[in-house]
Amino acid sequence: MLKVAVISHSCVVGENQKIWSKAGEKGIEVHLIFPERWLETYRGKMKSEITENPDFYPHPEKAFLPSFQTLHTHFYYHPLKILKKISPRMVLIDEEPFSIPSFQFSIASLKMGIPFVIYTKENIFKKFPPPFSWIEKFVLKKASGAIALTEEVREVLRKKNFNKEILVIPHGIDENLFKPQKDERKEVVIGYAGRIWKDKGIFDFLSALKKLHHEISNIKGLIVGRGPDENILMEEIRNLEYIEYIPGVPHSEMHKVYKKMDIIVLPSRTTKRWKEQLGRVLIEGAMCGVYPIGSSSGEIPNVVRNLGGKVFEEKNVDELFSLLKSVIEKGEYAGKREEVRRNAVFHYSLDRVAEKIKEAIHNFI
Repeated sequence: MLKVAVISHSCVVGENQKIWSKAGEKGIEVHLIFPERWLETYRGKMKSEITENPDFYPHPEKAFLPSFQTLHTHFYYHPLKILKKISPRMVLIDEEPFSIPSFQFSIASLKMGIPFVIYTKENIFKKFPPPFSWIEKFVLKKASGAIALTEEVREVLRKKNFNKEILVIPHGIDENLFKPQKDERKEVVIGYAGRIWKDKGIFDFLSALKKLHHEISNIKGLIVGRGPDENILMEEIRNLEYIEYIPGVPHSEMHKVYKKMDIIVLPSRTTKRWKEQLGRVLIEGAMCGVYPIGSSSGEIPNVVRNLGGKVFEEKNVDELFSLLKSVIEKGEYAGKREEVRRNAVFHYSLDRVAEKIKEAIHNFI
């Protein structure tokens, strides 16, 4: 069996480990390395989880977690020792190439004479200050290949003169957890799930919802998430009885939230430093039979087209309002529950994505 070490800070959350467990079912001996503890913005310090009955070898390891930019500046105390203990055929670094963990495990891999591949999600071309620019240049030069989350990410790598093979593989979603469930209701529930931050378009969503409520009275808004603008949001909706706000839900419980929705909207706005990398909530919602509507930011249009939903121009509240009104009045959201579920499973199921990961690993060895 082919032994691979995977480094991924996102796998402190059990739900994110499932794709590697599925890869394990397909004959890859996955050794999953992640920090034993993590510093989460709104939850504080958390202990890493391990998904139930994993088909991989978990390695929760000690790591230093700086309070600033933990995502890219955390570092492991003994990366070479960790890899020597595992002795893999290949190392897959599920971190950005400019990050400290990428630098650590690229050096450890080179010292052991093991090829390493990066798995990157950065979809905007950025020039980083030293030492991150030096780290990125080194990692990209030494990597045997790359996996990109989307075609946009592949284009960014090419602009950085990365001329080795790049395979595009999206996130895999657990179709057995995220599945349609009956939840009887009279209202049409339009939902938003994600960070409560102006650049996620939450206030565009709110404006469209207010306008829609004047014309269609039996609608309800459901907003789920935490973020820097949640106090502003709570003030905005304080007297709006038709909007419910749930401050935060663990990822493993989100399927219970989606079952309360009929339509899910992701109204993200592109900035100079950020645009939507995938739109995972749209996929999870669609797997639960929730009709997806998304803005034109980043990867959202491609995801929505795959799912069979609707796209509006980002920041265009009037267009979002018109789309919602049309979808509700025509009953399109209800008539396409099975279709959006089927499309989501076809493109983003754990089984389909794990098969792509397996092929990629064999390709890079």
